[in-house]
Amino acid sequence: MTLRSETIAVRGEASRQITCEDVPGYGVLLPPAILPIPLVDDGHRLLLNWTGFRPTGEARGIQLFDSARNLEDFEAAVDSMEIAAFNFLAASADGIAYRSSMLVPDQGRASQVHPRWALLDGNDPATFWNGKFLPLERLPRSRGGTQGYVVTANNDPFGFTENAVFDDDPFYFGAFFDPGTRAYRIQSELDRRIQAGKLDVASMQTLQRDTYSVFADDVVPLLVNAFAARLTDPSLSAYRNRPDLESLVQMLTTWDRRMDRDSSEAVVFNAFLFFAVRRAVADEFSITFGPIIEENEGVMLRFGLLPLLGRVPNADSYLTPGKNLILLQALEDVVAYLNEKFGSTAPSAYTWGAIHGTQFDHVWPAGQGVGFVSTEGGVGTVNVSDTNLFSGAETHEQLKATSGAIFRSVTEFDSSGTPIAYVNFPPGNGGQAGDPHFRDTLDDWLENRSKKLLFSHDEIEARTTERLEIRR
Repeated sequence: MTLRSETIAVRGEASRQITCEDVPGYGVLLPPAILPIPLVDDGHRLLLNWTGFRPTGEARGIQLFDSARNLEDFEAAVDSMEIAAFNFLAASADGIAYRSSMLVPDQGRASQVHPRWALLDGNDPATFWNGKFLPLERLPRSRGGTQGYVVTANNDPFGFTENAVFDDDPFYFGAFFDPGTRAYRIQSELDRRIQAGKLDVASMQTLQRDTYSVFADDVVPLLVNAFAARLTDPSLSAYRNRPDLESLVQMLTTWDRRMDRDSSEAVVFNAFLFFAVRRAVADEFSITFGPIIEENEGVMLRFGLLPLLGRVPNADSYLTPGKNLILLQALEDVVAYLNEKFGSTAPSAYTWGAIHGTQFDHVWPAGQGVGFVSTEGGVGTVNVSDTNLFSGAETHEQLKATSGAIFRSVTEFDSSGTPIAYVNFPPGNGGQAGDPHFRDTLDDWLENRSKKLLFSHDEIEARTTERLEIRR
């Protein structure tokens, strides 16, 4: 081990000195206090290695994107990447390609992975992956296959996380994926539309705006069954004469399952989803529940629903004092939430758009942003708009998304093979409040109204309104 001193500049405070404990060739020992939980047994330390601890080829790969003339050039550019853990897609008039080629450590047999945290046993020298990586052909790649299209939406491409177990997979590929609901919905809709007829730009633009909650397909039936069980299960007798609960169940039963701005049902469902997951698994996750759901709502919601859906081994062991009771307690939580926030459980008291939106802050701390804008969509919808209901033990007054479909594009090709793209993006090109272009694209983005992306030199010249020339 070698010691290395680093100086960290802190705005408004004195600089801080830290000592890094490097293990040359194998990584760096993490300070015990870097995480709020003990991930390993007493007497052990976490050793972190990363494929980016040395110079890598990302800059060259991005440059190669700009000079690619065909799909083969594109794929070669992706293969030159080493730490870019992204799903890259390309299309030409001749075909499509999907590729992800970052370095993935070959950590040996899956049984060597710690079952809960995907940590390797430092006592076993065989688990040190320095210099051992999976061959590229084992990583995600496709030309569309027999189905003729590719779907990717930050989902787990191998399905390893489907059962929330990491020690039964051929290799470790990650944990913090999208819950998979977006990819599932996109594929389902594509298959349906292909059966109905040829796809076109308009139908793809409609799909981009889709707010249907696949989570609701799983969760609403669970609630309906639990509410029905109250009539026969003595342990649920306290919930038999509860018209307030019955009205909410009826709302969700007849709901179209879309997270639209004018929907009252979306408010009820979102609250129930979060409360049900917290009651189901917060005790197992202990103090990590809050940090994880704040960092990635979809990940925690998905892991939390797996026991309720019976899709993990020994699911009932998570669900004490019982699945149906947990679900009805969560519904009671919703009643308390609605009364506290809106003064009533009546649908007329609240809408999704009144409490849910996107927060557009300025990239510079002193700059003025657009602020809060009411938007549709939710956690896991195609038109994704992830927000966390919880603020510690309390709930947020407004559900503010800070990420989402920031750039929508649908592209077709003309007879010469030239791409024609239709795009929308928020909030505008102007960087300062008062600029005429500060938020002039926001309304089009909100309503998913697209404009043709200027491509040819003549098109760009015809629309140019300002020039800036920089001289040395």
